[in-house]
Amino acid sequence: MNSGQTSCCFCDSLKTAGANAPWDTVLHDSGNFTIVPTKGALVPGWLLVVAKRHALCVGALSSPELDELKSCLAFARDLVQKNFGAPTIFEHGPSRAGTTIGCGIDHVHAHVVPLQFSLRKAVNDRFPRVEWKPIVDIAATRSLFELRQGYGLVEEPNEERMYWCSPPVGVSQMFRRAIAAEIGIPDEFDYRTHPHHSIVMQTLALLPQTSR
Repeated sequence: MNSGQTSCCFCDSLKTAGANAPWDTVLHDSGNFTIVPTKGALVPGWLLVVAKRHALCVGALSSPELDELKSCLAFARDLVQKNFGAPTIFEHGPSRAGTTIGCGIDHVHAHVVPLQFSLRKAVNDRFPRVEWKPIVDIAATRSLFELRQGYGLVEEPNEERMYWCSPPVGVSQMFRRAIAAEIGIPDEFDYRTHPHHSIVMQTLALLPQTSR
């Protein structure tokens, strides 16, 4: 491991073969990554692409891993698009373990979620000082990680480029906060206190069995 964590919920769920909870259900396995529903889903169709290797963020992955991640993200994007609507991809990218940017999970994972609004705009509505900068693609996060720059990364539907920002200091779960506020449940952003079990079950019910 390259993190200071003594325990990792993603590593633990991988060891138990996804038998613990509905958000551990493996929808797709690409070899080095799995696609699962997310605990605390605020809308149906919210999926995660999770690395099997314990690494801190996407920017900490090797070039071969990044290539596989892109393929797995394309699979997840297609799954969401066909069953729930146009997907937005985002990641909290901590530069080191134990920061608020990591949201309590210092293990690389990317979110793929159908949103009917701009996530970047929703973030700026809640955190007006956040500034977005374009980035060529997800592989460019390696440069940010090498500079020890924590980042929030977003790819919205029908956009050719991704955008990254430096999240507000001391704010955990920035993207979840923005989404929860946008859909009218601002106090339910935290996946730890609001796991939204029923929404996760709805996600699983609406996905075709062939995806599992």
